[in-house]
Amino acid sequence: MLRGLAGSFERLKRDHVDILHIHDPIPEAFDQIVNETFPAILELKAQGIIKVISVGTGGVEIAVKLSRALPFDLVMLAGRYTLLEQPALDALAEFQQAGISVFSAGLYNSGILATGTVSGAKYNYQNAPAEIIARVKRLEAVCARHGVRLKAAAAQFVRAHPAITSIVLGADSVAQIEENVAVFNEPIPAAFWQDLRAQGLVDERAPLPGNA
Repeated sequence: MLRGLAGSFERLKRDHVDILHIHDPIPEAFDQIVNETFPAILELKAQGIIKVISVGTGGVEIAVKLSRALPFDLVMLAGRYTLLEQPALDALAEFQQAGISVFSAGLYNSGILATGTVSGAKYNYQNAPAEIIARVKRLEAVCARHGVRLKAAAAQFVRAHPAITSIVLGADSVAQIEENVAVFNEPIPAAFWQDLRAQGLVDERAPLPGNA
């Protein structure tokens, strides 16, 4: 970890960073993270070399387990709270109660909520399986009834959860940055969210934009 951070500093031409993420921890490494990795990161934080300690993962269980064992400032959760699926709802409530900030990454489930059910649509970096395609088609049908873009609905749904303090969206051009901003500003009627709820397409406990 220390070698990796030193390499990052060299490439960034910096001697400190705001956030250090423990990225994609595996359950088998839990004891090592608790006993070796985290104490070393805490020392870096005490020295002012980093400001915030984060765990970044798509695994809800390991994120919760680590956050209960260690004083994390932040969890970056990838793809487990999206318009398509919300298995992280209980975890989000726990993080919020503990005062842990949450960054949402992968809010398009690595592709399909941005592209829709096109040929070759991706889900979790693989070709989307039939059951995912079928669920997204149901989302698309509700979008079509209300004249809403699936991509905009996906972004605004995630933003509505009060535990989520920031959303991480990649971009490699000015146009993509502009698009990332635009999806949060598209008007979506309350009836759309109510329709999703009535169709059973979002968890009944999930907060909806505008308290729809």
